[in-house]
Parts: sequence; C-alpha cells; structure tokens
Amino acid sequence: MKHWLARTRKTATRWAPELILGVLALGLVLADGFHNFSGDPDVFYRYATAVGQGQVPYRDFAFEYPPLDIIPMVVPYLLGELPIAIYRPLLFFQNVGLVVAIGFAVAWLARRGAAHETLPRTLVQYGLAAVVLEPIIMWRVDSLVTALTVVALMANARGRPITSGVALGAAVMTKVYPVAMLPVLALGQVSPRRLGRVLLLLAACALTIAAIALVVVAVAGGSAAYFVDYLTQRGTQIESIPGALAQLIAAAGGPAATVVYGYGTLQVQSLLLPLLGSLGMVVTGAGVAALGLALWHRFRTDSRAVGALRLSSQATYLAATGLLVLITSRILSPQYIFWIVPFVALLPRRQALWLVVACLLTTFVYPLNYKQFIAQEPSLLLAVNIRNAMLVVLFAWLIWADLWAAIRGFMPRRPTGRRAVDSGRL
Repeated sequence: MKHWLARTRKTATRWAPELILGVLALGLVLADGFHNFSGDPDVFYRYATAVGQGQVPYRDFAFEYPPLDIIPMVVPYLLGELPIAIYRPLLFFQNVGLVVAIGFAVAWLARRGAAHETLPRTLVQYGLAAVVLEPIIMWRVDSLVTALTVVALMANARGRPITSGVALGAAVMTKVYPVAMLPVLALGQVSPRRLGRVLLLLAACALTIAAIALVVVAVAGGSAAYFVDYLTQRGTQIESIPGALAQLIAAAGGPAATVVYGYGTLQVQSLLLPLLGSLGMVVTGAGVAALGLALWHRFRTDSRAVGALRLSSQATYLAATGLLVLITSRILSPQYIFWIVPFVALLPRRQALWLVVACLLTTFVYPLNYKQFIAQEPSLLLAVNIRNAMLVVLFAWLIWADLWAAIRGFMPRRPTGRRAVDSGRL
C-alpha cells in the first residue's frame, strides 16, 4: 500500500502541470456547456444550402473563403436538405472526427521521431490544447486545413514528396497560410542522394494550386478572385496584435479605439493603427529574416549529423512558421490557434504547455467573455494582449538557439592558442 501511494504521489507530481491545466480546460468547457453557437455555423449553413440548390461559389454567390474551404461546410449537408438545427451538430461531430484523426497522426509522427517527448506526454499535450479550444474549433472549419498540413508532414516523413506537395497545395487552397510552410517541407526533402525529391514536392504543390485555380476560374470567371480581394481589404481585427494593443492603449488613456463590424469580423479603428502597421511591417521583415536564418542553420546542423533535416526539426519549424503567420497577421481569429496545435504538441513539454496556457486565455475571452471584450473591459483587453505576447515569446523561444548559433557563426573568431600569443607579440 505504501509503495502504491508513493508511486501515485510520484506520478501525480510528475504530471502536476498537465493535471492542473486539464482541470482548467474542463472547467472552461463545462462553463461553455457545449453551446450551439450561431454566427459562423449559420454562415456555413447558408453556403451549404446554396451549393445544395445547385449554385456555384463565386459565380452564383459571394464566397469570401478560398475554394476548398467550401468542402467542410458542405459535407454535413450531404445527407439532404437539413434544417440548421441538425446541420450544427453534424458540423460539430465532423470536427470531432477530424480532431481525433489529427491526434492519431500526431501519434504516428511521434513514433517516427518527430516528438521531443514520450508518446503519452505528446498525446496529452495535443489533447489538452484540443480540449481547451473545443468551444471554438468545433463550430468552425479550420480542422480540415490543419489536417492537410499534418498529412504533408507525414508524407515527408515517409519520403513521399508528391503526396506532401499535393496535401500542401490543397491546404493553400483551403486557407492560404500554409504556403509559408513550403520552405520547411522542401528542406525536409533535401539530402545528397535525393535532391530531385525537392523539385517533385515543389512541382506537386504548384500544380495542385494551379489545377484548382484553373477549375475555379473556368467555372466562376472573373469572380474567382473575389476571396483574394476580400482578404486584402479586411481591416485590423480586434484580437490581432495591433488591434488588441490599440484598444489597450485606449483603455489606458491613449487615442480612442472604436470597434466596428466589417468584412465578416469585428475590426478596430484607431489613430494608432498606421503607426502600429508600420511597426508591424518591420517586425514581419525581421521575423521572416530571423526564421529563415535559424531554419538554415538547423538544416545545416542536421544535415551534417544525419544527412537531412530531422523530422523533429521540421515539426518545430512548421510550428514556428505558423506562429509567425499568426503574430504578423491583421486577422487573428481564435480558431486560427488550432493551426499550430499538432506541431506544438510535438515540441518539448515546457513549450507545448506554454501554448496550452495561451489557448486557455483564448477560450476564456472567446466565447466565455466576448461581450465584455467587445465592450473593451480592461481585464479582457489585458488577457488578449498577454495571449498575443505569449505567442510572440513562443516564436522567439522556438528559433532562438538556432538563430543565436547562426549569428555567432558570422562573428569573427578570437585567435586561440599560439595564434593568440603571436598576435599579442605584434
């Protein structure tokens, strides 16, 4: 009995952070009560109904999403003409299936060396983040694109560049952002004996994007570019870094920040936005340069050690790339966080749990206290800005060691040994 109690106490101590975060996650989910949200599901239902009536996106109705994003909206409607009261739970369970499937994919990747932790801990890290975000992701359509990017990494792990490129190309035509992940996956195929695989991956990705785009243009004509115009014309969303920061400064007595609705989201209007936008461009440029330099150093280090970019390194830099997209975008909707969850789950424990805490703050604000946030209650503004700062810190955390090593490589080395003595004599 004493031995069992000691072992239980030791296990509980070792898993204490996960247990605490799990209790908090369940608390948020129960507080939400699996609420059947309106909003986006209603929009998806209208699009699914239109497609069910034979209409074509872009040509027959304005569709602000990339082409393949219509698929997860329509699938729950395939059983026939359904009322929205049935469509919503079908959308929910569709996302449950995708989230569980991604979990199996994370386990598959962990067994093949992509994870920095043991398989049980990796799955717990993924499960915690998925549970925390349940009130958000189960009513959206972001699980599909996340699954496609994970499939692209799985194909890389198996040495299948064409499959990886097709999956990534399909992901790009679902949510656009995965195009930023192409350099990481391409470097994952580089080795002295298989340089041709890089070209196969790039060609497969490009051809997939081109084929889908040509079909859309052939069907919808000039209206096919509607979603591109829509994305470029959207303003600064209230939860993005510049939007949340402008509101926090306003709450502290700075220039006023007004919340308005436009382009399907709540946006911020403030005199600070031009300045914050300029700073954002500098940060974006610096972030891209830092990420590129760190990734190149990691590629060279792994290549010298094992002949190619390690699978764990690919997962790390896919997470870092996704984070850079999030923190430099004018739109940071809460469901976007799930894009990086499978890759962060493969990271070391402290980094993965850091994201879980950021997810807790995300769900705490939306949906649980979103009305107060829209009303610019200072505590909620502070929570979103802390969440955003945590995402920035995690990005820097992921690349810092490689970035610093790369920077040191450019520094002139101090003379040592006999050379130092000789130089001293001179």
